[in-house]
Amino acid sequence: MQSQLPSPSLVWGVLPLRFESELTLCKLEICRLYGSSEDSEPAGGNLIGEREGREIIDELTGVLLRAVALDAEARQMANSSGRGVGRPREVMIPYLALTIRAADSR
Repeated sequence: MQSQLPSPSLVWGVLPLRFESELTLCKLEICRLYGSSEDSEPAGGNLIGEREGREIIDELTGVLLRAVALDAEARQMANSSGRGVGRPREVMIPYLALTIRAADSR
């Protein structure tokens, strides 16, 4: 059975907004885990932590979108190659794991 692929308009139009809004709801916790603070000292009227928080959310949104795109590409290749034996190859989890490990090493 072929898996249904997400449409490009969903991946590049709808999902970024959904990911961004959900991540923004958790921004304080994400910033805490990332080692940043939402309420750092002011710099020119803006809070440094607010800018960093926005950058973190943007970066995470991009990582999640790339993971979805990789998954869609892998499923499209699996669908076009015909029926294979066993479960489809998982590409999203290894990508996310490598991205998290790279972020930890910074």
